[in-house]
Amino acid sequence: NKCIVSCNDTKGIIKLKLVNGDYFQRITITVPDEYPQEPIDIQFGSSSFPYQVSTLYYNQVREIARKLSLGISAENAVRSSNPANTDAVKPTEKKCEPAPIRLTSDYIRGLKHDVNFLK
Repeated sequence: NKCIVSCNDTKGIIKLKLVNGDYFQRITITVPDEYPQEPIDIQFGSSSFPYQVSTLYYNQVREIARKLSLGISAENAVRSSNPANTDAVKPTEKKCEPAPIRLTSDYIRGLKHDVNFLK
């Protein structure tokens, strides 16, 4: 695992190359002169991650940056942007019982139709 960082103070640009095994991601962060009133700009460059994974991370990072520019603490911004956060959605405790199946001629005809459709 490694992280390569380069900075250009005069332009407010930070470039990252994050590497973990066979995977890597290049990221460019631009900090505007008006920061924190204006959010930072984050651009994802080349990557070896699948497109869907990279897009998920990109959207999550943008949301964290937006919340930080609003003054939300880093801890709360990261916690609230995590889609896997179990505090955000509580599963229901109600157990569903399967409905009893009555073998009627209509039910069997429906099954026959389903089997023919699947063929």
